[in-house]
Amino acid sequence: MNPPFLNWKVKTVESIYLLFFTSFLFFLCTVIFEMPAVFVLLLFLFSSFFILAVWRDDKKIFLLICSAVLFFAFRYETAVYRGKIEYGGRHKFVVYQSDGSSKIVKVDGKYIKKPVYASLDGENLDSGIYEVYGKITKVKNIDKFLYLDIDADGIYRGSFDRYRRALSEKIDNITWTYPREFKGFLKAILLGNKDGIDEDMKERFSYTGTAHLIVISGLHIGMITAICIFILNFLKIPYQARYLLSALFLSFYCFSIGFSPSTMRAYIMGIIYLFSKIFYEESDLKKSLCLAFIVSNCINPTVISSVSFQLSYMALFAIAFVFPSLKLYVEKNSCLKNISDNKFIKIVLDLMLLSLSIQLSLTPIFLYHFRTLPLLSFLINVLAVPLGSLVVQASFLALLLSFLGVGQFLIPLVYFGYRLLILFIDASSKLPLLSLDFYTKISPFLFVYLYLCLLLAVFYGLRSKYIIVGSVFIGVLLINLNLSSGKAMLSFNGNEYIGNEDKILILNNALRKKDIWLLKDNRVGEVDLIISRSNVDDEVIKAFKVIRSLKLNNGETVRYRDYVFKNTKDRISIEGQIY
Repeated sequence: MNPPFLNWKVKTVESIYLLFFTSFLFFLCTVIFEMPAVFVLLLFLFSSFFILAVWRDDKKIFLLICSAVLFFAFRYETAVYRGKIEYGGRHKFVVYQSDGSSKIVKVDGKYIKKPVYASLDGENLDSGIYEVYGKITKVKNIDKFLYLDIDADGIYRGSFDRYRRALSEKIDNITWTYPREFKGFLKAILLGNKDGIDEDMKERFSYTGTAHLIVISGLHIGMITAICIFILNFLKIPYQARYLLSALFLSFYCFSIGFSPSTMRAYIMGIIYLFSKIFYEESDLKKSLCLAFIVSNCINPTVISSVSFQLSYMALFAIAFVFPSLKLYVEKNSCLKNISDNKFIKIVLDLMLLSLSIQLSLTPIFLYHFRTLPLLSFLINVLAVPLGSLVVQASFLALLLSFLGVGQFLIPLVYFGYRLLILFIDASSKLPLLSLDFYTKISPFLFVYLYLCLLLAVFYGLRSKYIIVGSVFIGVLLINLNLSSGKAMLSFNGNEYIGNEDKILILNNALRKKDIWLLKDNRVGEVDLIISRSNVDDEVIKAFKVIRSLKLNNGETVRYRDYVFKNTKDRISIEGQIY
């Protein structure tokens, strides 16, 4: 007798789910665990032969798995950069400029697995996508990242970047009488450009768990699509033409602002929805999510390692799978089911459960990558999401009307909503226990274990309180299970640490408590020299038994051992040393 997961007639839905799990396992092995693609391919083929040998009537499944893995392996081998990035090499780079940093997306037309950041001598680039031709003059391998200094022969804007600049100019024109912070907020929610939002405001959004409101995500794409459909419907455009024009506009908009992982996911799911309407097909969130995952990984085979990709897909996983299970559990096992007839209370409860579902699903990522433990921040989203949605809708409508010369008439309403949202975020950020900084290094085992617990809870239900208690207890034991060794190079919060024999700490920003524990986790107990832009706190000197500290003012240069340190425009950099 076949096991349940093989009792399939391979139809469209089952094929999508099977392709999703196949692509997930393949890219997990090749990108995250860095297994050779050929080895993973052989492993999948062997497994498929085993399935065919045991369950002979499932040849379609065998053929589907084999075909999919062959395609994934071919795509991985042809789309991922296999060369070595080293000093003196001359390449063509695709650079994504955002939030003051230049992240290299492609080298010589191929995607790269390891995060690489560029420093372009003498160039101050606006946010956008650029093609850069140049020679590598310095390579710095720090922590998990690679930093390159590039002597650029030519820098060219991306094909659609002119339209992004045109949209940015429209925002400038309709907000020229308003505060700079408001203009920066609009560019963040409409163009994905967060350069105009100061760090304090970003911290408040992050602490309250509402940072998703200032990045382009499914919420924003959904609102934009809904507005397009509403306007075209108001103009009496025929049904199919209405959705086709919406798809064309959505494509133009997303190409203009650039495809971050969350934008790519939202765009693919939006296109699937619009075309399902065109062809009178039923749209399904779970199928759309799986298809978006498959397509995203086929376009960029390294994207699964991106934190924003993980956050985006886990948030949708929560909406599609966790929320229905949690809602069903609460309705069956809670006294709240007695008041579910009240529509207003039911809406509020659904919003709370939805926000809680997303928070539970993202908690392992926050713990592992950001060392943050969300606690009560899901309650803030019950009010922040509806208010933020109204602000996004009104902002985008104002941007559209600006092309007709009347966008400025809607801006006062947008500004009023923006002020309400900021006041709410400011007030919420003063509340305790919304989230906590987690100062202990999180084990990868805990990361995997928490998601296994989440999957078991979703697909098998919360059937025993003893299982829940036992899971939490085992999770606590795994927190400090850390097998990694100390690192010689670290980069964090704009600061750098050079280890081994040198033990030099470069401070461009003040050390937070979280940063101190990061250094402690990486076995930094003593520091020979601290170079900073301001006086160093006594607490930091005591924490690391600092032998010598040096304040470097703007324009000053100092030599220490084999290094030359220079403060240029209030930023300390290392000159004369390649590592």
